[in-house]
Amino acid sequence: MTDNNLIKDYLLSFAVTQTTDYQIKSSVAKHNRAMNKCRKIATEIQTNYPELKESFADLLNKEPEMSLLVAHHIIEVMQYPDNIKSKALSIIKEKSKEESTVGLGNKMWLKDYLQAHPKDKKLIR
Repeated sequence: MTDNNLIKDYLLSFAVTQTTDYQIKSSVAKHNRAMNKCRKIATEIQTNYPELKESFADLLNKEPEMSLLVAHHIIEVMQYPDNIKSKALSIIKEKSKEESTVGLGNKMWLKDYLQAHPKDKKLIR
């Protein structure tokens, strides 16, 4: 994968996740492959293409589903300054307030994360 295509490939893989029919096993498998590819791309940017990190962080300003995935990757597999981490954690916190399975999952994730990283509590707006 070349650096020119990493963010484009991330966006294309994300698009695949938005067409999932959870009642069809092959659709769920395709979704999972796309999610794994997104995570791999985020890791690749962190490791080998730090010059793309600013453009990647700009994806936090996209639609809510995109910004949530990007937020998780920024926190889980990347290293950013506190202002970017703050924005990412705040997006996750906002999603955790929803009464849905996604909201509940993010609430549990945030609780676990903050227990493991108590200093990051101050970053959440």
